[in-house]
Amino acid sequence: MNSVPLISIIIPCFNAEKFIADTLQSVLRQTYTNVEVICINDGSTDNSEAIISSINDQRIHYFYKKNTGVSDSRNQGLKKAKGEYILFLDADDLLSEQFVEKSIDALQQNNTVGFCSSKVIKIDETGKALSANQWKGASGDILQEVLSYNPDIVTCPSNYVFRKKILVDNSVFFNTSLSSSADRYFLIELANYTKGMLITDGNYLYYRVHKTSMSNNFTPGLLNDNLLFQKEVLKIGNIPGRLKREFNFKTNYIFAGSSFRLKQYGPCIGFSVKAFYYNPLGFIKQLIIKN
Repeated sequence: MNSVPLISIIIPCFNAEKFIADTLQSVLRQTYTNVEVICINDGSTDNSEAIISSINDQRIHYFYKKNTGVSDSRNQGLKKAKGEYILFLDADDLLSEQFVEKSIDALQQNNTVGFCSSKVIKIDETGKALSANQWKGASGDILQEVLSYNPDIVTCPSNYVFRKKILVDNSVFFNTSLSSSADRYFLIELANYTKGMLITDGNYLYYRVHKTSMSNNFTPGLLNDNLLFQKEVLKIGNIPGRLKREFNFKTNYIFAGSSFRLKQYGPCIGFSVKAFYYNPLGFIKQLIIKN
């Protein structure tokens, strides 16, 4: 690399005492060392603060605030960041040792892209890979990859390195009305201003999936968050008609299944009717696959 720009790694933390030390160590072990780590403690009530404070490294900057949610925590971190590049790392995920170095090298060599993503390995609470499969971040046709619910795509912010200038100049922040779906909406907004690239040569995010993961903890609140996500997306004017129809079908089909699991049978019927309207053949095919 011709220069060594600073990268700001923003870690929102809420009751992450079980994983935060490992996450921080995966950052401090990076082969790329010009790093500032901004830990935003989002009103944790566990031992997270003590664990973070016990790690003696001047690159770590710790901030406490009352609980306002992960989206606001990321936004607060972005406002404090001094780096040319930004990585929003969740407090339970891990980075391969060359993750930052390869990401910045790729962005420096490709000035036309605003961010990069990498391959993803899903791990359990102990750090063991859940399967031999690998996933990847969105990078090409972002709208298609995200709104079609491509099963190969992981939208978790931990897997993306952004140029700070792109985010700040275009006021791309996380929607504080959203929680689990905020990462998808962030990428959709970003697609208005730039494109990305995928790094394929051994760069990995180790994405932890466990029983307390926001997206894995199925609740009425999670359903409501995704209903709001659908509403916000449909306000966007640059989505092609065919993709918008596919998005409406898949979201309503997902909402129908979610409502059924929550024993909300009235909404389940309503969402099923909407899903059938947008794609009758697709709806029938999904029922056949399920059975």
